[in-house]
Amino acid sequence: MAHNGNSPGVTWNGSSPGARAYLWYTRRVPGHWAKLRVARNLGKYFFPRGLPLINQSGARIQIDVSQADFIPQALVYDGSWEPRSLALAIDLMKTGGVFLDIGSHLGLYTCTVGKLSGVSCVCIEPAPEAFIDLQKNLSLNPEIQARLVHAGVSSETMIHSFGNTSSYNSGTARVLPDDTGHKETCLIACVSLNDVLGRIKLRQRIRLLKIDVEGHELEVFKGLDWSGPFRPENIISEFDPSLLLRANHSSEEFLEFFDENDYEPLTITGEPFRNALPPPEENIWLRSRRTGPARAAENVAAGL
Repeated sequence: MAHNGNSPGVTWNGSSPGARAYLWYTRRVPGHWAKLRVARNLGKYFFPRGLPLINQSGARIQIDVSQADFIPQALVYDGSWEPRSLALAIDLMKTGGVFLDIGSHLGLYTCTVGKLSGVSCVCIEPAPEAFIDLQKNLSLNPEIQARLVHAGVSSETMIHSFGNTSSYNSGTARVLPDDTGHKETCLIACVSLNDVLGRIKLRQRIRLLKIDVEGHELEVFKGLDWSGPFRPENIISEFDPSLLLRANHSSEEFLEFFDENDYEPLTITGEPFRNALPPPEENIWLRSRRTGPARAAENVAAGL
């Protein structure tokens, strides 16, 4: 039975009276020509250190609401970002284990999944500003066990151009191909995922790998030994054919890579993924066929 989305999506609300009042304005007051400007000015004045949010798992974060940024804006106005993908991650990690978060950004996944009993996290984030935000948000959740890696990952050790493809979305920071028209922010050192995990010396197998690196996913995956000790049981990966194409890969090549490495492609609701339509939340779930469906994955598939 496919996972039917019965698990509630993860939502974010204010963790202080002031934050709840602010979110009442952004979510309940009808839109008007100055609403966005008023909200940003209120945020800048009342929350100079960031708007404090909390979700139903008890994870806490602070976000900058004084400037335009796509993901914080979604949290402020809609109350969520990838709520079903995040709910799937919680279900898969309920029994504990290692959670590998590649492209951690603000730490939405790590701060939520890391609250679960028996979970240890590894966070990889190359963007300088996002890495600082990740550190700040983890400090709000001191019980989370996390190893932080401030570097890029790729198929081999090399230097890459790195930049943000949108000035209004910090989540679009990515490795830039040489022929891109986007402005380079900096050069970053990239190493293979195998080298990073070998340095950390994990004591448990990776229960879940979540990755969002704006089309660079396949290059990251090529840097892992898929028959070695770091093979993950489950993967939640961004799947956007247009971004893969920018990195000189195709969606067919992506899926073929995982078929060859014995993974079953599913939607985040547990249905077989056929690559005919865009997947929900532009993420897919890849489940290893070698170990068989793990108990938490079975619970997800049963909608428990």
